[in-house]
Amino acid sequence: MSLPLRKRTVHFYEIHVQAHAKAGIQNPSCASLTELLKRFASLATQSKLPQIIRKSSSLHTVLSDWYYDKSTNCYQMLISKANAALSDVALRDLGTKKLRMAGKTKIEGIEISAHILLRPSLDGKTATALLTMGAGVAAKDIEVLLKGMSRLAAKQRANKDLYWFDEPSGAKDAKGNPKQYQVNYRFNA
Repeated sequence: MSLPLRKRTVHFYEIHVQAHAKAGIQNPSCASLTELLKRFASLATQSKLPQIIRKSSSLHTVLSDWYYDKSTNCYQMLISKANAALSDVALRDLGTKKLRMAGKTKIEGIEISAHILLRPSLDGKTATALLTMGAGVAAKDIEVLLKGMSRLAAKQRANKDLYWFDEPSGAKDAKGNPKQYQVNYRFNA
């Protein structure tokens, strides 16, 4: 069960972005985390919420809200997790002292949520993350969320500049254009 707000703690993490390429490039180019987050924010706000992060028969984790605060250069997210493995909520009648279960079915999960603040660092490769704990949401959920948003962004032509880079050898194709390679991103908390 989730903890009351006054008993929740905040954990600090540092999110690192790394680029990797299938083309065998030793040190692939990497877009800045600030630019990646900016593109992810536009995806999240284009009526794509709630965005599924993880889904299984007993667990359903979604991104419920995403907001960018320009004044603090901070991304604010709300992740909600419905867990069917949690026990049913017990309700007590205060007048009669009778206890009853709320009536959760086998396919319903108790929903809990966590707030995340993500502020990119000036180095372009890291961001500071604050995560409210006690809600069942972990740093791994942030990694999975960012990886999923990266996959969505890679599919859009407008984001090609973040995922395709000129080969370091300077090789050209048959039309005289620089050969390019594609990168994917890993996010580690």
